[in-house]
Amino acid sequence: MLSDITQQDLLDLLDYDPDTGQLVWKPRPRGVFLSDQEYRRFNTRYAGSVAGTASVGGYVKVFVKGRVRAAHRLVWCIVYGAFPEGDIDHINGVKTDNRLANLRACSASQNMQCSRGWPNRSTGVRGVSRKSRGSWVARIRVGGVLLHLGSFPTVQQASEAYARAAVRHFKEFAPASARAVLEGSV
Repeated sequence: MLSDITQQDLLDLLDYDPDTGQLVWKPRPRGVFLSDQEYRRFNTRYAGSVAGTASVGGYVKVFVKGRVRAAHRLVWCIVYGAFPEGDIDHINGVKTDNRLANLRACSASQNMQCSRGWPNRSTGVRGVSRKSRGSWVARIRVGGVLLHLGSFPTVQQASEAYARAAVRHFKEFAPASARAVLEGSV
């Protein structure tokens, strides 16, 4: 994965600003370049500038040691000295917000649970579908198993059932939309 790069490699190349979450290129010593021209060109153009750009998927990507790498993973290694075993979640859902306070290690499953996506196409509500007889069905997938939460007379009741189950099963990794449903129903 990223084992070809170390915390020291990153500390030699980048500064991390914990207030903004940005990585900034450090000036490079003459010895890493083949010519004076390359040395001057790099340090004039890049030293002190923000490293990386937002990718098509929305994450900030940085070209380091011959590969494009996710900035949030680089930040994690700079701060903690190693890359996490699993994924890194952006707590507020903003993929470009790489402040350490917004990053947490998680499993792939936890990372998927707290994502914004996948409302049911027919209802527009995550975890809720419509039965042919006019009732609304709530379901949730936990550990690869689809759990039936019940049939309800309204989409709101089914949505609340899904939200309660999501918070119970996924705790802090429950989707923000589930928390919003519960806060609105109190």
